[in-house]
Amino acid sequence: MDFTGILRNSLLREMTHKATCQTCKHFANFASRRSIPSRDLPPLLAINACVYNEENFKFWQDSRNQTFLKPQIELHGQIEGTDDPEKAEYELRV
Repeated sequence: MDFTGILRNSLLREMTHKATCQTCKHFANFASRRSIPSRDLPPLLAINACVYNEENFKFWQDSRNQTFLKPQIELHGQIEGTDDPEKAEYELRV
């Protein structure tokens, strides 16, 4: 999985929670998935990659010893569980 995929999955993740079932009135596990259209994605994403030294930087390199982070990424949101054809572009800055 690439960085864009990891970032997208963290923004549009499935969450589980316990709540009282409206039908049987018992506690039950419920799942919900966040759905964000591309136009509603934040204009700026601040991500702390914790790259303070060479040792930490190695985690951000792939197996071919190339950088895992690209200078620019494109994210597609979701509309009611379907991938949004519109995209949001982000530029990597240090």
